Amino acid sequence: MAEITRVNLEEKLKEYFGYNTFRSNQIEIIEAVLSRNDVLTILPTGAGKSLCYQLPAMMLPGTAVVISPLISLMQDQVVSLFKNGISAAFLNSSLHPHDIQNVLNNLSDYKLLYVAPERFADPTFLQKLKDVNVSLFVIDEAHCISQWGHSFRNEYRKLSLLRENFPKTPIIALTATATPEVEKDIIQQLAMKDPIHIKGSFDRPNLTIRVNQKISPDKQIIAFIDTQKDKSGIIYAATRKSVDATFLQLQQAGMSVGRYHAGMSDQERSASQNAFLHDNVQIMVATVAFGMGIHKPDIRFIVHLDMPKTIEQYYQEIGRGGRDGLPAECLMLYGAQDIIIYNTFLDNIEDPIIRRLTKSKTEKMYSLCTSQRCRRIELLSYFGERYHSNECMACDNCVDDVEMIDGTVVAQKILSCVFRLKQNFGIRTVIDVLRGSKSQAILDRGHDQLSTYGILAEATEKEVRYYIESLIHMKILTLTEGEYPVLKWTETSKEVIEGTKLIEFKKKIFKEVKVKETSSVFINFDQSVFNALRAMRTEIAQEEKVPPYVVFSDRSLQEMSVYFPKNQHEFTRINGVGPIKWNKYGERFINKIRELAGDRPSLVSEKAITSPLNRVNSTEETVILFRSGHTIDEIASKRQLVKSTVLTHIDEAIQAGATLDISALVTRDKRDKIEKAIAEVGAEKLTPIKQILPEDITYDEIRLVAAFHRRTSKEN
Repeated sequence: MAEITRVNLEEKLKEYFGYNTFRSNQIEIIEAVLSRNDVLTILPTGAGKSLCYQLPAMMLPGTAVVISPLISLMQDQVVSLFKNGISAAFLNSSLHPHDIQNVLNNLSDYKLLYVAPERFADPTFLQKLKDVNVSLFVIDEAHCISQWGHSFRNEYRKLSLLRENFPKTPIIALTATATPEVEKDIIQQLAMKDPIHIKGSFDRPNLTIRVNQKISPDKQIIAFIDTQKDKSGIIYAATRKSVDATFLQLQQAGMSVGRYHAGMSDQERSASQNAFLHDNVQIMVATVAFGMGIHKPDIRFIVHLDMPKTIEQYYQEIGRGGRDGLPAECLMLYGAQDIIIYNTFLDNIEDPIIRRLTKSKTEKMYSLCTSQRCRRIELLSYFGERYHSNECMACDNCVDDVEMIDGTVVAQKILSCVFRLKQNFGIRTVIDVLRGSKSQAILDRGHDQLSTYGILAEATEKEVRYYIESLIHMKILTLTEGEYPVLKWTETSKEVIEGTKLIEFKKKIFKEVKVKETSSVFINFDQSVFNALRAMRTEIAQEEKVPPYVVFSDRSLQEMSVYFPKNQHEFTRINGVGPIKWNKYGERFINKIRELAGDRPSLVSEKAITSPLNRVNSTEETVILFRSGHTIDEIASKRQLVKSTVLTHIDEAIQAGATLDISALVTRDKRDKIEKAIAEVGAEKLTPIKQILPEDITYDEIRLVAAFHRRTSKEN
């Protein structure tokens, strides 16, 4: 074979495929293959792996045999090659026996032959290959040969016979997803001879990665897709049932959508796939059966309704977005139940080593979901690659302003409820007890008699579920495996109850309680009565060795400080007071209220507790205190709010046009620096501003100055 230069390669590239230049790593791989070396290639999806063997196949004498598990890829590649004037064929189960025989009889006529790995179990086929000149063997999706890989296929193990039967034929193994352990296994299983190892970056900079907890999946998906109008995308669901339900939901919403799963006939799946490939439908809702071998380059978004089993699977699936190098959005929703479901399948794995490995991979996937670090850094580090920066600015953790709020009291309430339920019930029951459900199951079990019954009545079901799942993520609670998982304490639960470990929730997920007017914080309660009741509550809590809220919540005490209930009927009208609490604490509290209220009459009536009270707007109350000279911390303490909520009130007031002097909070010098930074990077996100400012300038200071800037921009 004549000496090949890079100029020759570029000429052939243009001749056969129409491209003017090679992508990163392609020319090095091609040169290694043409030199008849074994090559292990690891490149991300969309990096042009196919060209790395197709061009050498055209330049080497004989037929290149490409081994792939993907029927759709075979068909797609052969059609594409044929369009480029290249002779190629495939052998798989979709062909009629007569067509298979025709291909076998004319093997030497093809420059590339695509086959499934199962074909190598047939001695006749092996002999056919020996009768022709095989230029090279290409192992696509090479991770499938490794039992450490995420998609191990036993039929791939048979490929070890390639080296035995074709000792001088070079082997090129390609994959987009391989850990260092998998790489070693691929080399060993294929008996590769001193392979040249070419590994591109796993980074896909055009992909924006977002990971959110499942709060209201249906609404979350619709809201996301509304931002992707007229764009092509794939929505992955874990089950056929979920695929069908999501398909119907989107169809009823008037969206252009198809579906794909193993429960459909071959004809239905083929029609659906073709409709997607041909842009007859914009959105494909599918199980993981869809997508491998799909080379649609303009997929602009990938959604996961459930957490994938492994990081390899996740990486491979999001890699189907933006294959054209243009931006694509990736959104994954996850919940604690995902990992429980996957763990139930572990019992079906007989090999204890593989079972431990599988569990470890799933746990690492879950850790990626719950991490607050840059998603890209986490993803690349899993594959042994170090990212060049501390932030990618293309994932939710980097671009969103992640503000935390104090959630210790809420966490204590949840832990107490789990304990009162003897750690023997699941998430659903715990939510119902905390919110004071009057369902028959709760009443039949006597759960309405528990001291924790209704202590989170002011929170929505979605909020309580978020709190619980967050505690599971933090390993403050654990969810057992099995058909009926139950919540249990962990080693750190007691620290939270005792107040030695503080808990924070992300504010971007946490939403201020939005229920009826009556459940809002009362501004016009009697502060002295409230303080006295709180003091008594603390005494009782100390006597019983329980957190104070287990006795009564602040909200209950505030209502008592407004209505002054003076008998059993009136007292049990207060939110958070059930029969057991009346029996335990009723007389003691009523006596204290009578003492404190004096001759002031009870205001409890049949409508009193459910009617709106006269109160000042919460933001206005904060502004009044701020203007009177109170600091942020003082306002937070006085109003029993977290600091971030007070800052939100001030932010809202500034943008609404309120005249506020923030000089006591932000010095003139700092304000000038912040305004200069905003002029450079804008005021929409705080993180980019923070990055270019001195470390002594806080997010709170940036937030206040940015609020003034946004208001001024609107006015102009």
